[in-house]
Amino acid sequence: SFSKADIRLLFLQNRNFRNRYLVFADPPYALPELAELPERVLGGQVLRPGGLFVLEHGKDHDFAEHPCFLEHRAYGSVNFSFFRKPEEALNENETTI
Repeated sequence: SFSKADIRLLFLQNRNFRNRYLVFADPPYALPELAELPERVLGGQVLRPGGLFVLEHGKDHDFAEHPCFLEHRAYGSVNFSFFRKPEEALNENETTI
């Protein structure tokens, strides 16, 4: 049987959900794997090089030390961390957003 983490990983590996310019995630704040999401999204094929990943999370998470971290914004109890996937892998025919 599949766990919730297995199902999420299968979703992230879906061939139809690859090479996106923008990925927004609003997981449950108590999700045990929440701290791993930036690395999973930025390290996979979901987000294209140069693409933006926005993660909504609670105040207990701080991603400022992540190498792809851009900025943090807080609106009341809602927090957003912004990440940009490195562009090293861009082909000459691709452009960033």
